[in-house]
Formats: sequence, structure tokens, C-alpha cells
Amino acid sequence: MLWRLDKGLLVWAYVLGILPATSGTFTSFTRFASCAFPMFIALGVVLSRREWRWWRYGLLVVFMVLHVTLVWRYVNFRWAG
Repeated sequence: MLWRLDKGLLVWAYVLGILPATSGTFTSFTRFASCAFPMFIALGVVLSRREWRWWRYGLLVVFMVLHVTLVWRYVNFRWAG
């Protein structure tokens, strides 16, 4: 999917996610998580079609519940461990 959208996104996902993970130096979670950004672009393209409308709303509800849960854990100092 990333190859068809933009070849630069696939290269970006590889350089930021796969290459450092295979080198064994797990030093920055943000750097590894940034490789997920092109996947959200691909997901947005797929879910923008009208026939995927119900999946789009379902995924929105899942993301909202996850966001509220993570904010609650952060506010109550239960973020790590």
C-alpha cells in the first residue's frame, strides 16, 4: 500500500523502523514509533472510501477509548509500570 501511494513513504518506514530495529540498538522509542506514521496515511486512504464508512467509525471509537484510557493512566501516575 505504501509503495503505491508514495515510494518515499516505504523508504521512510524502512529506514526509521526496520533498519534500527534489526541493528539491535533500541535507544529511542519515538524514532521507532515514527515509522507508523506512513501506515496511518495508508489507513486514511483506504478508509476514505464510502463503503468503508462503518469501519472508519468503529476505528474512531476504538482510538477514542484508547486515548481516554491512556490519558487517565497518565493523570493518575500509572503510566509506567
